[in-house]
Amino acid sequence: MKSICQKFSFFLFLVLGLTLLSSGQTTLLPEELIGKDLSRAQKSLREAIEAGQDSLVIDLAEVYFYDGKYEEALKEYQRADILGLVTTPEQKRNYTHVARMQNVISPYDIPTGYFNKSWAFEAELEAFCGNSANEDFAPFKWKNLLFITSSRNESRRIYEFTSKPFLDVFAFSGDCDLEVLPSFLPRNLNTRWHDGPIAIAADTSLIVITRNYDKPNENGFHNLYMEYFVRENGNWQKAKKFPFANADFSVQHPFFHDAENTLYFASNFRGGHGGFDLYKSKWNGNEWENPVNLGPEINSRYDEVFPSFTPKGELIFSTNHIETQGGLDLVLFSDGMRTLFPAPFNTPYDDFSITYENERSGYIASNRTGGTFGDNVYAFSIPEPAPVEYFFLAKVVEKETKEPLEGALVAFSSFDSGISGSMITDENGLANLFQSVAAVPEFQFEVSKTGFQTLEITTNQFDLSGPNYAITFELEKITEPVIVEAPTPSSGTFVLYFENDLPATASGGLTKTARYDLTHENFLKARTTYVRETVSTQSELQDFFYEVEQGMLELEAFAGFLLDELRKGEEVLIDLAAYASPLATSQYNARLSERRNASVKNFLLGWENGVLEAYLTSGNLRFVDKAYGDSQAPAGISDSPSNRRESVYSVRAARERRVVLFWKKITDNTGAKLEVESMNPFEFFIVVGSFKNKNLAEKNLNMVSRQQAANPGILEIHERGLFRVYFNAYKQLEMAQKDLSAVQQTIAPDAWIVSL
Repeated sequence: MKSICQKFSFFLFLVLGLTLLSSGQTTLLPEELIGKDLSRAQKSLREAIEAGQDSLVIDLAEVYFYDGKYEEALKEYQRADILGLVTTPEQKRNYTHVARMQNVISPYDIPTGYFNKSWAFEAELEAFCGNSANEDFAPFKWKNLLFITSSRNESRRIYEFTSKPFLDVFAFSGDCDLEVLPSFLPRNLNTRWHDGPIAIAADTSLIVITRNYDKPNENGFHNLYMEYFVRENGNWQKAKKFPFANADFSVQHPFFHDAENTLYFASNFRGGHGGFDLYKSKWNGNEWENPVNLGPEINSRYDEVFPSFTPKGELIFSTNHIETQGGLDLVLFSDGMRTLFPAPFNTPYDDFSITYENERSGYIASNRTGGTFGDNVYAFSIPEPAPVEYFFLAKVVEKETKEPLEGALVAFSSFDSGISGSMITDENGLANLFQSVAAVPEFQFEVSKTGFQTLEITTNQFDLSGPNYAITFELEKITEPVIVEAPTPSSGTFVLYFENDLPATASGGLTKTARYDLTHENFLKARTTYVRETVSTQSELQDFFYEVEQGMLELEAFAGFLLDELRKGEEVLIDLAAYASPLATSQYNARLSERRNASVKNFLLGWENGVLEAYLTSGNLRFVDKAYGDSQAPAGISDSPSNRRESVYSVRAARERRVVLFWKKITDNTGAKLEVESMNPFEFFIVVGSFKNKNLAEKNLNMVSRQQAANPGILEIHERGLFRVYFNAYKQLEMAQKDLSAVQQTIAPDAWIVSL
């Protein structure tokens, strides 16, 4: 498909020789590798490295990468990095992408916010029934025909580099019926070399196609160029080369925008922003205007290829930027923002070249299952959007002055719906609680802040305020000393805070995690470090550590109260919700949150020599654990490892490292049991897909079942209207974690673990 100007060692040229052919494939190969016997290159490089030429390790990693041998490539990139050989942006990009394919983080995987990654919608992808055993890519929907570029023609000459026939353009009608190329097309559309992708004007007056030069340039490269046909008086004129094409570079991937009479394409013209850039050239009916680079908002120092447009006229392209999920990813450019398509469109592999049938369906190409030069076309469909969800906000103000209160804790729970959590207000007194449709159940709220009386209220009276629903709480200043009392008779909430990175991982699993009283003691020992390092005021820090100490007092008081209630025959449900600050990876923080829940649970079950354990066995005491990690951390909380004064020692960051304990007696005032959803014997699930459409979820479940899933099923999350397809259910987190990697590699790269 294209070549990249990336320099390899002189040794590699000696090994491979200098006769090069350009590829029509999607893999963005360096010029030095196009047309090469990569297996022979690997053998020669390994022998040279064994002979002591360690400087070639990076070349071996790159050859493995472009040959699709990703496990071997990762090992060599890691080795090359130790030797200080990973130096170019392209090498760092390739290392990062191959690491993502195997769920490993490279040292160069540093997000900068280059892409907006918050786009999310439900979609279904399935392999196009007209795919062949060879390459199929660059789908182009034109009226009732689907054109693709493919190497399926077994009667054609073999392209030595891929051991497959040269590329041609093919047409399909209906679902998957291969057609003879329509008679309205030029007769010589396909040649003996690579042909495709193709673009056709809506009125069939113009056709543009990518080809490769039949002779090499002075450097030995067969680059790509575009050729166009013009129809006059019903007859096709002789094909002409796009006037700005030159054998010294490639010009490829045409898309003709009918409304603008403009051709969009990709090229590595000199003077661009990096590898391949996107350009446009206006067609006046007789000739092409000078190409215009689409600029740095779209083009990067990497490669931008396969331009296309949505039915609404928004630009889509593919890029192998270092911050994609891996390989080529599809990007929507709209209102000056670059937004990555969500899963299942993008994967850690190459995902590119989109075409639409209508606003809700179309086709893309990807090598997610076929490996190197194993591109396939996939049909996608997007269901009608789910009901509109709103953000539900809380605002906390001082009762007398109505001034907003920063740092107030808003704890909320609805045991009937299973929604619970806690958020801390920002400088405007606002906290984003949750997202939901307009109708919500009643919630129990507990709003607290040092120096103010705690407010407890049960309500669902949110008011619509612009695009959000909001509720305001007024806190009254304390004018008398506070007397710490036991929890309320029927329910209660309190918060426990943790030192950074605590508790640590323990051998033996979560049941061996350090009890909260021990982690609390370690936190208090670190107080002097916080005093010295924090960017917060000393007054803020003093108030925070007062809350830390109060949390331990409340936990000890609650344990005694809990025993008294259980001895009376009461049944009690405890909901633990654990959080983490955004320092470190989200996966690490999710595991850390699980340990924080376990720390509190272990304290309660180990309190007074384990006196509460018997009530857990009898069912009178129940726990629900929720590990949120850093997913609820508000914007502005530092995640910088180099600025620990902000990311560790500030009060804002410290407040994110917490467990919120909600408890409720499962009886009413008459002693009758309340209706509580029966506890599932399985607590952990490997989820491979989440849908708001049950039919889509069931289709996904059928696909998962065909892939030898152990015990697949669907979790219905009623309060959010979600249907989550899971691969298997587990009683122990460790067993789920053990299987997760295999599921991500074979079924769903974005699979994750949820707990009930």
